[in-house]
Amino acid sequence: MIKDACKANGMLFAEFEELVQAEVEQTGKQRRAGLWDSFDDILDRIQVDE
Repeated sequence: MIKDACKANGMLFAEFEELVQAEVEQTGKQRRAGLWDSFDDILDRIQVDE
């Protein structure tokens, strides 16, 4: 289902995995410093790939 949703929205599944991994790496940390930067970097790459 997730792969189908990614495809329907023009996103590679690998990019979705990176976004999830960035969130998982932040789980449990009190400060979320850098999380949005990671998301921005991944999302910027997605836009360039289009």
